[in-house]
Amino acid sequence: MEFENRLNLYQVFQTLYDHHPDLLNDILKLEDAQDFAAPLIPRHPYILGMVETETVYLITNLLDSRTQAITQPQWIWTIGRAGHNAITLGDHHLSRHHAAIQYIPGQGFFVHDLNSTNGTYLNQEVLHAPRRLYEGDHLRIGSVVISFFICQQTVASRAIAIDLATYLRESSPLVTPEPPATPTPQLSPEQQQSVQSRTTSAFLPNSQDSGPQVTQTPPSHGPLNHEQQSEILDRFFQIHNEDMS
Repeated sequence: MEFENRLNLYQVFQTLYDHHPDLLNDILKLEDAQDFAAPLIPRHPYILGMVETETVYLITNLLDSRTQAITQPQWIWTIGRAGHNAITLGDHHLSRHHAAIQYIPGQGFFVHDLNSTNGTYLNQEVLHAPRRLYEGDHLRIGSVVISFFICQQTVASRAIAIDLATYLRESSPLVTPEPPATPTPQLSPEQQQSVQSRTTSAFLPNSQDSGPQVTQTPPSHGPLNHEQQSEILDRFFQIHNEDMS
């Protein structure tokens, strides 16, 4: 039985290879794919190299299409399809470890190609050796074009006029808190029995078609008995069936 299964599987494989070789190649490429959901590529991908006094990190929207900061203890950020890269891209034109961005103190950010299959391009030029990155450079890694920016200094802005600041604070939209819930009034046992009688009167027989109605004082000695409950349920199902027909 096992031999027959293997033979049938081989015949299916052979038929697929003979008639759809491209499809088979695509299926075989899935073996190299990761077993994780690769993030989507944003419409305008970018990487910002941020240099502070003792901290260097990258800010990018390439992770789940959301802007996030990426720290790395060695100041080397790898890019590729593999899940353990600092930046993972779901592009089949990328190698598993395609390129890397490195920060060298006193010099700046550099881009390296990690012997990728399709190469790394800086401003439309193929990368043969590490190159320094500058403000506004464009990296093409696989089919993704990434804009690169650098931030190395902080500029303090002047304080605005007090009246303008006051106006903006007062005109800012405020979240109006929801009003507290109105407490439910407590009813006496007699009131509860009266409300219960009025609520169920629509389902009791002879409520509208039995001539003059006689006002009866509701009993104050507890809930409905078993027979009254049965009448209410029968009346309810009768009205429900009439509405459905």
